Amino acid sequence: MPKTKKTSAASSPPALIKPGLFGLTVPADARRAEFDMFNEALLANHVKPYAVFIGDSITGQWDLQAYFGPGNVLVNRGMAGDSSEYVLRRFDADVVQLAPELAVICVGVNDTGWGVGTPDPAKVDVVLDNIQTMADKAAAGGIAVAIGSNFPLRSPIWYNLPEFAAAKNRLTVKINKGLQGIARRDGHIYVDYHRHVVDAKGLMDKNLAYDGIHPNHNGYTIMRDVLNNTLAKAGFTL
Repeated sequence: MPKTKKTSAASSPPALIKPGLFGLTVPADARRAEFDMFNEALLANHVKPYAVFIGDSITGQWDLQAYFGPGNVLVNRGMAGDSSEYVLRRFDADVVQLAPELAVICVGVNDTGWGVGTPDPAKVDVVLDNIQTMADKAAAGGIAVAIGSNFPLRSPIWYNLPEFAAAKNRLTVKINKGLQGIARRDGHIYVDYHRHVVDAKGLMDKNLAYDGIHPNHNGYTIMRDVLNNTLAKAGFTL
């Protein structure tokens, strides 16, 4: 367990990186003030996280203590609705300045769109470029990187658009192939969640998600096991 150093109530607050607000309609703004306060608390009390998990709602809804226990300090900086662009813009604040041993990155599924028009193939390179930059930032700060695969979609109950889901899933496969390539080339850890949650038709297994994309308890249990097994091979224990 990381040691904490007591500070007096009158001590000066730590110098804090804050990305600021991005715009009135950006999901990443929703919890910005909350995340800034959490980050300040960690820095002011000299608590160094073992791992920071960052991404969209799939990360944000993962109750880390429930699935990994009370051992190491695990920090969740997942943000519902976030895209890789905005995760990158807050990466210095929510990961680099906290100086964890490990950054667990999982983002990109929101980039390719949700049920309006056709999923955008150009977003594949956007996701890869943004995650590459995040990984480079982490590595430059001496932080190990685990890159999680994107998740398949099962036509959500509020859309019922199987053609859209199929097109989006084809882009997800391309994104995951690119993420695996980044990890292999740069010596990062690739966490292949996708292989363990996809069904024979290339969709999210209906038994693992509430709504076709967000994992239920069974889904998060599989994620935990896949992550633990993958990290153990690289010498990390959450």
